[in-house]
Amino acid sequence: MLMDFDKGGRAITAVPFQKEYQLWQSRLTPKQWAAIEAHTDAILAGDRIHCSSWICGDDWRNTPLQPIYEKATKYSETQAAMCWGLVVMDRILHRCNTLGEDWGSLHSEDVADGRIYWKLK
Repeated sequence: MLMDFDKGGRAITAVPFQKEYQLWQSRLTPKQWAAIEAHTDAILAGDRIHCSSWICGDDWRNTPLQPIYEKATKYSETQAAMCWGLVVMDRILHRCNTLGEDWGSLHSEDVADGRIYWKLK
């Protein structure tokens, strides 16, 4: 389960902004999307705490994330950041549903621009 501690521990069951998320996905090939998912999964498997805005840094060149910026969001930094944040949430939800992991999440503008996720014990 993914719990949103901004909302008192309410369960997150789906990625928000589905219309935009599906549009961005549709602009990429299945191979590109699979590479983004695999890249994100590898990152999430490595540590217990992640901040979506810090995970991949500002330079996506020569990474599987480059097509998010160039193709999916057509060079929009704002939309690319939003898309990336949704990818992270989607992959954490996948881990919750397939691996039985429990994660917490919150957004703190005092600490980071993105959402902070941590694996619960």
